[in-house]
Amino acid sequence: DALTGLQSADGFRRRLDAGLGRIRRGLTPGATVLSLDLDLFKRINDTYGHAVGDEVLREVGARLLGQARRPQDIAGRLGGDELALFLPGLIDVGTAMRRADDVAGSITAPIATSVGSLTVGVSIGVLVLESWGGVPSAGTVLRHADQAMYIAKHAGSRLHLYDLAETA
Repeated sequence: DALTGLQSADGFRRRLDAGLGRIRRGLTPGATVLSLDLDLFKRINDTYGHAVGDEVLREVGARLLGQARRPQDIAGRLGGDELALFLPGLIDVGTAMRRADDVAGSITAPIATSVGSLTVGVSIGVLVLESWGGVPSAGTVLRHADQAMYIAKHAGSRLHLYDLAETA
């Protein structure tokens, strides 16, 4: 993605699909996928203009990229203010939730912009693949992580762990 330095939506999906293939072949024990959406980001664009919104997105992208600590971790911008993080090998739910909270803390810290310090909120859906019997497609993984993110957003919480029962 030219603005944020993150993987583009297509690049992220390709790399996610490759990572899921490694899990299917037993080369990686599982993974955690975080689906992120910036809360009230439209308000920044409407109040300060798109140039300032772009400053915020660049910084959020840099912070998310900083959370992709290992070479196999993938940070991507799926569109607008929708982001994702793929963390292969992270299969412990407690650790995944702490990691998601760390990501949220990083993103919600004040951001220096040309109009002063701004903050954004974030809603994060957390999906831990180890809890499933098989490995779904990249599209299914992203759809379920998004479902969890929207539950977090509507509940007013920063994080929500995906539960397979929520799709029933």
